[in-house]
Amino acid sequence: MRSTNMRSPLLIISLFLLMLSGCNTASNMTHEVSSWFKTDTSRIPKTNYAQPREVTQGMESPGTSPTTPVTSEPLDTFGRNKMVPAGAPSVVRVGLLLPLTGKNAALGKSFQDAAQMAVNDLSADNFELIPKDTNLLPGSAARAAIDEGAQLIIGPIFSDATAEVKTAVNGKVPVITLSNDTTLGGNNTYVFGFNPTQQVLRALQYAKTRNIQTIAILAPISVYGDIAIAAANASGIKISNIERYTSSKDSIKKAVAAISAKRGEIQGILLPDGGSTLANVATELTTVALSSHDIPIIGTGLWDEQDMHKYSVLVGGFYAAPDPAKRSRFIARFQKAYGSKPVRLASLAYDATAMAAVLAKQGKSFDEQTLTNPNGFTGLDGIFRLNTDGLAERGLAILEVTISGTRLIDASPKQF
Repeated sequence: MRSTNMRSPLLIISLFLLMLSGCNTASNMTHEVSSWFKTDTSRIPKTNYAQPREVTQGMESPGTSPTTPVTSEPLDTFGRNKMVPAGAPSVVRVGLLLPLTGKNAALGKSFQDAAQMAVNDLSADNFELIPKDTNLLPGSAARAAIDEGAQLIIGPIFSDATAEVKTAVNGKVPVITLSNDTTLGGNNTYVFGFNPTQQVLRALQYAKTRNIQTIAILAPISVYGDIAIAAANASGIKISNIERYTSSKDSIKKAVAAISAKRGEIQGILLPDGGSTLANVATELTTVALSSHDIPIIGTGLWDEQDMHKYSVLVGGFYAAPDPAKRSRFIARFQKAYGSKPVRLASLAYDATAMAAVLAKQGKSFDEQTLTNPNGFTGLDGIFRLNTDGLAERGLAILEVTISGTRLIDASPKQF
């Protein structure tokens, strides 16, 4: 987190959402962590999340929005009554790089629909998306978008494609990748995906307020697990033992047994996993009668991508993630418009596109000073800002797993 003496409110990119009726939060994004996220453990983001400011400061009340935006003129609720500022380009073109064919075409389509919804919601008449397929040649797709006038690129989704795009673009225009591979930040590339390091640090900071001083870590043998462990070490919390496992049931059984043997010495368990492997871990925790009712189990944003309440041993556990309130309204509107629910991470495409559209409406260029405004922006997934190191910083809430879903137990900050 960059230090700043400013405590100005955020640039509003989605006011209209606050006027729409809510619905139940849903999440149906299932991705393989190994393909989505490939980060080395040597790069912990330069933030002060290990000892953050009190997140209870500056909270917004439910159903309200930040007050005056960064600029002197607030964004009209639907953007319909604002003239394009003098000197603004007649049309601002932004490349949207997604897998539109191949095995991930459905994923790409959900992201594309979310991005187009942002353009429609903001009535950005001077704004045009240029969709390009990253299925085969991501670098060529990026160059084609630039040749067609793209002043900014949003995407790709996956880290391998992003690496190719970053090389092809070479800083010529900003790239806001929807990956969460933090090694890709820098040289005019911004990593917009949810950063597990920030999630772990936020969750463990909250754990300390619950008098959880010593934890064990039960983590997969993966890059994601490595990152979670590095973040826990950076948090300052005491770690009694770390048990790692592969996807095999025998490996999981051995790791869970080792954690269970330490249950008298620990006050919490960090479990940074998701998907089918988490299901197997939950089954083994049930076998040894170890649950969040006994020792709080702490997760990451991977828990935000599935119905965690179906794992009874995790009920009472908690994790850091964006407040789902705004996203729930987006899900309802998306389903009405397109006939299906968006994938969980489609909100990333919406927020990145909405930010770009607002800046275009205001006649601002996509230079570093504009994109890294220290006051940040607010969107479906809460407040965020892009830092000069190429990483996105977010204000996260703490959610608790309940028998019927999740509930908010510690609100996300209102401003940085």
